[in-house]
Parts: sequence; structure tokens; C-alpha cells
Amino acid sequence: MGAAVKTLMRKCAKRIRSTSPTRVIVFVLFLVYALALIMPYLFGIMFSMKTAKEWFTTKVLDLPASLNFTNYAEAWKNLNANDTSVPSMLFNSLWYAAGMSFFSVILSSMSAYVVAKYRFPGRSIIYAFALVAMMIPIMGSLPAQLRYVKAVNALNSPVFALVMCQTIGMIFVVMLSAFRGVSWEYAEAAFIDGAGPLLVFFKIMLPQVTSVAVAMFLTNFVALWADAETPLIFLDELPTLSLGLLLYKGRVDANYAGTSMPVLYAGLIICMIPTVILFSIFQKSLMDIQMGGGLKG
Repeated sequence: MGAAVKTLMRKCAKRIRSTSPTRVIVFVLFLVYALALIMPYLFGIMFSMKTAKEWFTTKVLDLPASLNFTNYAEAWKNLNANDTSVPSMLFNSLWYAAGMSFFSVILSSMSAYVVAKYRFPGRSIIYAFALVAMMIPIMGSLPAQLRYVKAVNALNSPVFALVMCQTIGMIFVVMLSAFRGVSWEYAEAAFIDGAGPLLVFFKIMLPQVTSVAVAMFLTNFVALWADAETPLIFLDELPTLSLGLLLYKGRVDANYAGTSMPVLYAGLIICMIPTVILFSIFQKSLMDIQMGGGLKG
């Protein structure tokens, strides 16, 4: 046992000596960056453990006297919006973020596939329009959007996730680049075997860019999960969890009875859990984005 430990220590020491200073500096920089990203979450967990009295009587960085999980139970009970409970708001957040992300990715992928693989008049204009829409903010579009949503009866309805999903924008541009890297020979072989255009897209071409599509879905999901302004305007009768947190913060700022900042932080931690779970499940897809096909020679 002692000999094995000594051998391992010699190997580690040899590896450390052979490591270049540049790699050490890069490692330290990334370590500091990772800690900078983790620290706000650790502070949020620490704040959620404090009592209302500790919040006002102790310093900001002082640790709580004990692990106080009652704030989480209180947050689950009191973070309501328009008499909507936390489980209902959680369900609304899921269909809003997941539904809009799914439709945005699938519809943008279909549009990008057609522009990337089929030649027709105006295809360059569509691509240029997508770039312009990404770079130039469209001011004053909210009244038109509100009128459109009311016209199609999508106000305070899950249909909102379909009618307001993104089809020409960042997801379109990224998926367009991904499809351009996939060889058209896959589709030609499928057409020879009798496959139709839809079958080729869903069974042959889309699976080639699955990692990119998953990355776009997760990126859009996280952004929509944290979005409170859109539900405040279009889904006030179906509030999401982020909207509930926003309204609760307003009650805290107004010093309403029965509200406290530790409970708000507990609600933020609860709201963060689904996104952490999603990232844990799909982190391999996020880290392994491939833009090309697999044909050889």
C-alpha cells in the first residue's frame, strides 16, 4: 500500500513539474471565473437560511445561526400571484418556457433547413432579415403584439406559446449554420429510397444537428424561465413563478406584513432548481455541439 502511494505521489509530482506555466495560469483564471459564477448562488442559499430578524440585525456576510428551512416552506405557501398557488405557477412556467422554446426551435429549424438546402428567389433576403432583426431593436412593437395576441385569442392562454414563439432570429441563424454543415448526400440517398421531404427532414437531417437544437432549446428555456415582464403583460391570469417572485418582491419593498427578504431568496432558489436539473441532464449536449455531418471520403 505504501509503495503504491509513493508511486502515485511521484507521478503527480512529475506531472506538476512537466506542466507549462501557461496551462497553470489558464487553470487559475478559469478557476477564479468558476468561483465568481458559483458565489452568487452560495450567497443566495445563505440568505435564504436567515430569519427575518437576522436579516436586519446581522451583517450581510454573517452566516445564519442555524439551518432555517422554514423560509422554503413559507415561500412555497406565500409566493402567490392573483390567488395562484406555487404549484400552479410552476406548471405555468413549464408550459410557457418549454412550449415556447420547443416551438421556437422546431419552427426555426424548419425555416433554416429550407433556406440552407433549397435554392429559391429571396432566400438571401430572409437571412438578411434575420440578421437585421437580431441587431436592431424594434421599438414600440408592444401595442401591436398585444393587439395581435388578443385577435387570435391567445391572451392568458397556453396558445400564447405557439403564436409568439421565435421563428426568424438567433435560433434561425444558428440552425442555418448547422444545416449548412450537413452533407446533402444524406437527403439524396433517402430520396432514392423513396423518402419524402418531411421524412428526410425529421428522420435524416434534424438528427444530424440534435446537439445544436438542444443547446438552443436550453438557452431559450433558461431565458424564458427567468422572464417576468412578458407574463406580466400577456399572462397575468396565468402567472408564472418568475412573475410571482416579482410581485412578492414588490410587496417586500412596500413592507407588507408577513413578507421578508429571506423568503424571497428561498423562492429564488426554488425557481432555480428546474434549470439546474435541466443543465445537469443535458450538459453533455451543451458541451458537445457539432456542426458537421459524418460522411467520409
